[in-house]
Amino acid sequence: MSLSKPTTVSLSLLASARILVGASTLLIPTHSSFLFGLTPSLAPTTSTPALTLIGRLFGVRDAVLGGYLWTSLRGFQATRSNELAGRSGAGKGMNAETSPLTGSVPTHPDANALPGPSAEALSHAAKVQLTNALYLGLICDSVDVLSCLACIVNGDMTVRAEVLVAGGALAFACIGFAGLRALKGL
Repeated sequence: MSLSKPTTVSLSLLASARILVGASTLLIPTHSSFLFGLTPSLAPTTSTPALTLIGRLFGVRDAVLGGYLWTSLRGFQATRSNELAGRSGAGKGMNAETSPLTGSVPTHPDANALPGPSAEALSHAAKVQLTNALYLGLICDSVDVLSCLACIVNGDMTVRAEVLVAGGALAFACIGFAGLRALKGL
């Protein structure tokens, strides 16, 4: 069994959004902070060293989380596809051996070669990696939401920042949580 199409699309969009937001904040931190409403009194070309540093620290974190989620999701999908292809008998009759765990496996000319991990083991490892990617993102997003709430209570955020930053962090957390629930059902 694999993830549903809506879940896969949602997680792909989450990974892409993380990469995009992270890369933009890493590469153009002052413009990004202005776009998100974090610097209402500064023009988009005005920069402070602290603003630039904080933007880049946030940017690299989100870009790495997005990249890790993207590769984890692709790896999970690939192992699930291979596992399903093995179960359906794909490749039979083409110099292959059949095993109850891995389905159809190409034979190796060297009879003494060590076998690789089974498709089931690879699928489990890919699921664990995807789960870890989602938990890491959920932890960061939860802290982001709590930090935004503290700023909102103190009156330190513009309405634009409340919607884009706090709302974005909450949306990211909800998508990640939904992805974790979907994985748990597999």
